[in-house]
Amino acid sequence: MSTIKKNIPGLIVILTLIILILIRLSGAGEFKPDLKKRAESSISLSNLITPDQAEKMAGNKLIISLDENDMILSNFKCEVCKVKPDSLVLKTNLDKIFKHKGPVMLSSSSEELSARLWMVLTQMGFKNLFILTDQNDNEVIKYKFQPDTTIGLELDE
Repeated sequence: MSTIKKNIPGLIVILTLIILILIRLSGAGEFKPDLKKRAESSISLSNLITPDQAEKMAGNKLIISLDENDMILSNFKCEVCKVKPDSLVLKTNLDKIFKHKGPVMLSSSSEELSARLWMVLTQMGFKNLFILTDQNDNEVIKYKFQPDTTIGLELDE
């Protein structure tokens, strides 16, 4: 009986660790493990939406504006929520997005920022989430390809 009393603190620590390991293995964290499935809409570009497409969408729309210089929002007649990018994952902002019924669109002058935050929110399990953009392509070639003419030149000494 005295050996059991001596080992109670150790048993409590071991049981606590086992419970924490089981919770971690069950996938009960914030991020969902099926990243490949969630990234398919990014690969197929179905996560991008133009202002014209957004206006034709049914349901109550919510636009999350991630910066102050967002010129794309001037013609929209829907709920707009201005949020700083670093505070988007705060509980109050996440609750607002989660409770919203209808499409949620991320808008920013930096499409890279919108894409990164879209991926974070998608990993957290949010659905019906889009990136509001003027372009229909993730990778738009903006410059004419010009080969480097200095490669392969040898200097005579």
